[in-house]
Amino acid sequence: MRSADISPSTCCKLASIQGGVTVDREGAVTGLAFTEIKSPTDCSILMYRDNVADLKLSPADLDEGYMSKAKALLISGTALAKSPSREAVFMALEYASKHDVVTFFDIDYRPYTWASKLEAGIYAKLAAEKCDCIIGGREEFDLLELAMGRPPQARRRLDGRPLAEA
Repeated sequence: MRSADISPSTCCKLASIQGGVTVDREGAVTGLAFTEIKSPTDCSILMYRDNVADLKLSPADLDEGYMSKAKALLISGTALAKSPSREAVFMALEYASKHDVVTFFDIDYRPYTWASKLEAGIYAKLAAEKCDCIIGGREEFDLLELAMGRPPQARRRLDGRPLAEA
């Protein structure tokens, strides 16, 4: 399929099928974001993520042969927020592990996509356990702590001392 064959109203979802693009014909849409930067320390973001195409990626869309040729795989936490993309993430991580593909996980926590922080933390923890490198900010790593039953104040430095001693 050529890009000229895709109408402006049709949204594409990325997949590893025949070169990388599958056309969604079931009404999924492209996510939309508006960002207002008021100052270096103040901004607001409006996101529209209802029925978005990237969350429609399913395990059936993955091609193990294609993925086996990759050098790295980047997983975004937003893909864990809903099925079937959640299951596609875990299948992709299995393929990556099987074929020694280096895996990166950007926790990318967005509260409005989850039922609760605990739910987000549980799935983030499950994905993080399967990845070589985890990317995130303090709030995102707090989610992992929550999923492990540790309060954020129990954080420790790599040498085992409490953060207060740093």
